[in-house]
Amino acid sequence: MNSNRDILFDRLGGHESINAVTEEFYKMVLADPRVSAFFTGVDMSRQKAMMVEFLTMATGGERRYTGRDLKTAHEHLVADGLNADHFCAVIGHLGAALKSAGVDEITIGDVLIEAKKLQNDVIGTAKKEM
Repeated sequence: MNSNRDILFDRLGGHESINAVTEEFYKMVLADPRVSAFFTGVDMSRQKAMMVEFLTMATGGERRYTGRDLKTAHEHLVADGLNADHFCAVIGHLGAALKSAGVDEITIGDVLIEAKKLQNDVIGTAKKEM
């Protein structure tokens, strides 16, 4: 990440903002027919809690993410067809959720740069331009 990594969590607005972004993000994801099927049967309360932990850690907040590594967590979804197009759709929803929460464009850009770097970890394929 850029040299602002240590303060990106604060630039996002801390826990309150990350919670709001996560709620909005999953509203968008679950309403999107391109990706919503991947969440069928998922405990969304747990899913949201894990996303809050992950975003907190990934943006320089507390380092207490308790979830599985990204490859392991998503490999069953990849087997079900999760691909780069889906990843890009989800990244788009993350950006929209950040914007909806009032996060400034520079910070949104910094978060999305970091999120895009995770594509190979999530789906195990070459990166697609977004």
